[in-house]
Amino acid sequence: MTIYLFILYTDASLVGFTGVLIRFYNLDPLSLSPSVPSSQHEVHIVTTYSRSLLPYEKNYNANKKETAAVVHAITYFKDLYNIVVSPFSLTTLPL
Repeated sequence: MTIYLFILYTDASLVGFTGVLIRFYNLDPLSLSPSVPSSQHEVHIVTTYSRSLLPYEKNYNANKKETAAVVHAITYFKDLYNIVVSPFSLTTLPL
């Protein structure tokens, strides 16, 4: 049985939002948190997402930008890859 987990990496900058959806295969079912991939994991970049900030979003503070990046990435990927009902982990990168 193939066990996999989606990891969604998001980031916000001064000019836009980005997200990368990665799928890890061949995981140990007892440790579904491959934040540091090992050589035993097969890692596949599924797809990426990015968009420019809207004028009013440029006024957001760092926390609000990071939160908006998460919301926009999940909204984008949920319809394409059904990550809302699949196990997934979220990692945000610092501004």
